[in-house]
Amino acid sequence: QRIDAHEWSSVEDMFDAFAEAMGYQRAYGGSTSAFSDVFADVGTFDFGSDPDSTGTVLAIAGFDTLMSLDDRTAHLILDHFAREARLAGLYAHPMLCLIESAADHRLEPVGG
Repeated sequence: QRIDAHEWSSVEDMFDAFAEAMGYQRAYGGSTSAFSDVFADVGTFDFGSDPDSTGTVLAIAGFDTLMSLDDRTAHLILDHFAREARLAGLYAHPMLCLIESAADHRLEPVGG
């Protein structure tokens, strides 16, 4: 899945984009704590992923837009993805999140 964050003007835009790209109801992932459940369901192939594929890649262009809007949310999204991607490995489902950023931001470690 590819998500373009360049045009986001709020964190709500991020929630909308994730729901559309990953095919879940917007109300399901309306908070950062709900993203752990969202990514867990992707990891178990409930939605947003295909069990016949090699794995799931989530690519987010313009991630610096989210970091500028809400640095804490940006970190939590990556942290939740990393944690659930490790668990998805138990289901033989490799998951990878790629982010693109033009800004000079330092990211804290994720998934710990």
